[in-house]
Amino acid sequence: MTERNQIRLTGIVCLVLGTSVWLIALRIIPYDESKFHAPDWVIMLAGGVFVLGGLAILFQSRQLVVTLLGNLIVISFAVVTAWIALHGESEQFSSNLVLLSHDTNVKIARVVFGACSVMCALILIPGVRHLVALIRQRMQRFG
Repeated sequence: MTERNQIRLTGIVCLVLGTSVWLIALRIIPYDESKFHAPDWVIMLAGGVFVLGGLAILFQSRQLVVTLLGNLIVISFAVVTAWIALHGESEQFSSNLVLLSHDTNVKIARVVFGACSVMCALILIPGVRHLVALIRQRMQRFG
């Protein structure tokens, strides 16, 4: 298999995985609801990360498209981690910090997930600047 075909296959696998998660969240593929601890829209975002990543792989020669998709992936991560920090069920948090109480471990987990969300938001600053620069370049070429 050529490298180009391997790349295409990777992109298609990501699309299939993400679409499968979407079909679960849309309740088209049946699943045990007790195994999921997030609303369907959070599950949709998680699947969307794979779909967007697969599209980015398949369109890797299109810098504007890949930059847009990358920013959307980072936004998805920011939203999912913010939801976990703010609304995640405390029973679902686990830790190996046995010297601390479960409540303290949950607070630490919420802070860590919240910090991840903030970091994603900060990563968006250069990502959006790059996207705007690419759009301006394209407009100058065609405008």
